Amino acid sequence: ATYWGTWVSCEEFEPKGQVWEINPYTGETKKTVLGANGGNYESFAYDARDSSNPTFYVTNDSRWGAMLRFTPNEKVVAAAERT
Repeated sequence: ATYWGTWVSCEEFEPKGQVWEINPYTGETKKTVLGANGGNYESFAYDARDSSNPTFYVTNDSRWGAMLRFTPNEKVVAAAERT
């Protein structure tokens, strides 16, 4: 679960796997920017020790799979924190 109360799931579907964010209270789902290009995503993690500058990670499920890192724009994070 994320510190803002949602759940993130990685789903492999052919070569176009995605990373989805789910709100367990409303059932709302949306594809995240982490999965924008598709891939065999296997896991998701984040580092929010500094909540104004979180970093998100996904891993690619293959023998030579990469770990992808995403750090959002500080203004986007600040706007999200106000909602």
